[in-house]
Amino acid sequence: MTSSSKGTVREVEAGDSDLDIPVDKNVRIYESPEKAVGEAGTVDALVHLDGVEVSAGGQTEVIDIVIPWRTTTAGLRTTAQAGGGLKLALYFDNEETGEEDELTPAETLWKVFKGAGQINPTTGIYTPGPNEGPYIIVAGRETPAERTPIWNYAVIPLSHVEEYEAFCAHVRTHNKQGEI
Repeated sequence: MTSSSKGTVREVEAGDSDLDIPVDKNVRIYESPEKAVGEAGTVDALVHLDGVEVSAGGQTEVIDIVIPWRTTTAGLRTTAQAGGGLKLALYFDNEETGEEDELTPAETLWKVFKGAGQINPTTGIYTPGPNEGPYIIVAGRETPAERTPIWNYAVIPLSHVEEYEAFCAHVRTHNKQGEI
């Protein structure tokens, strides 16, 4: 487990017979933590990122595991910016108007869980940092939130931002939730 992880990794046990475990492999089972939210009013109160280090053939990689403590209540839009940046925005369905409302950067608290860059709190633009990986993991929440918070998280592939934006737009357009 990475240093900030809250879950655990354990050996395979006899009671794991319901799992499809490869024979003659060095297997471990990841167990997510009990609910252990961060400080109230922060992004950590809503979501956590665990990491499991996996080694094989002299290489070590980290498997990222996103653990939402609460159900997400918003969408997260990304818009590519000049210079490789990403404009991030949370939006929600306004029950009174029937429209999608977007939170302003001043109404949003962001956190970068994985990524070398930073989010400008004034503009909501993520600027990639040096040696940026293939994707980032970010989360944002409405601030202040005196009720059920408007929030979401996303794993955003940086090398395929346009395809990711098109996919998200397609899902928003064709979402039939509640019409079943």
